Amino acid sequence: MKIAFSRDSVLPAIVILVLVAALPFAVWEFIQTGEFYLLSHRFWPDLVARFHGPGRMRFILQPTIAIILGARDGVKDRRAGNQPFL
Repeated sequence: MKIAFSRDSVLPAIVILVLVAALPFAVWEFIQTGEFYLLSHRFWPDLVARFHGPGRMRFILQPTIAIILGARDGVKDRRAGNQPFL
């Protein structure tokens, strides 16, 4: 029996795996604080603070490079006639 993996099946599996791995920590924090982090009053100040901390270059550079490489690969996929990645 041969199992075939395609790009269309691997990416959703990775996303599900990451979400399942993060779920226990999110539940633990909810139990400890009584609020969800994304909906809490701490989220926006924490986000703004990242622009002034020691990792500010990474916070700007990493998404920028991801957008550039993703757009480049998207154009290559379109020219090759492949389906969109997501």
